Amino acid sequence: MDDLIDPKRKDTRRANVRFTEEEYARLKEEVSLSGLSIPRLLKDAHFRRQPLKLFLSPEDRKAAFSEIRRIGNNVNQIAKRVNSGLLDGWYPEFQAAVQSLSVLEKFLVGIYGIR
Repeated sequence: MDDLIDPKRKDTRRANVRFTEEEYARLKEEVSLSGLSIPRLLKDAHFRRQPLKLFLSPEDRKAAFSEIRRIGNNVNQIAKRVNSGLLDGWYPEFQAAVQSLSVLEKFLVGIYGIR
């Protein structure tokens, strides 16, 4: 198989990608509109963006998500009591805390794509 690779080409590595029917249909449409090939569209999309930078090590990421889940569980338990009327007047503060945790989680999930 390697005998078929042109030695003058620099892009000799290959990767296979699977798509849903919708994704593939979109690619085919964009190929038709742009006149570019699927590999060229994908390469352009990937290599025109900034390289991926991790803000946290895998261990720190795991610890941060674990801690956020613990805090979220505690906040939810407190919110349940607040909503039941046991702790009058605290609801806005707890709702703000829940929203802040949700924003933080979405940020980290958006960066790292894990839950």
